[in-house]
Amino acid sequence: MPQTKVKHHTLCHFELPCHDPEKVSHFYQKLFGWEIKKMDIGGMAYWFIKTTPEEEAVTGGLMKTEKSLDPVVNYILVDSVDAFLKKAMDLGAKLLTPKTLVPGMGHFAVFSDLEGNSMGLWETL
Repeated sequence: MPQTKVKHHTLCHFELPCHDPEKVSHFYQKLFGWEIKKMDIGGMAYWFIKTTPEEEAVTGGLMKTEKSLDPVVNYILVDSVDAFLKKAMDLGAKLLTPKTLVPGMGHFAVFSDLEGNSMGLWETL
């Protein structure tokens, strides 16, 4: 998950679901020159993407899925996942993934907006 110095309330991270993350990681490495590193997050394999070497880079991830229609999830950097999750719920959003710790990095949560689009919130430690 993001460890960059992007500004709050901007896109900081994206996730691409795929059936073969190894194959897809090689595709994006060759296409864009992205640095992609496989890691373990709480027992789940995750391919962490760094789009540029700069600290302000938008980061991403590849996740293995067996489903065919998992949504792409974009994450917005916030100072408090709890506060923005509450605000989203008050505005009519639905909780998809509760606040979750990524050890040594931060917390995230995912909600769906009024049209069912998935959106993530990210808070660094």
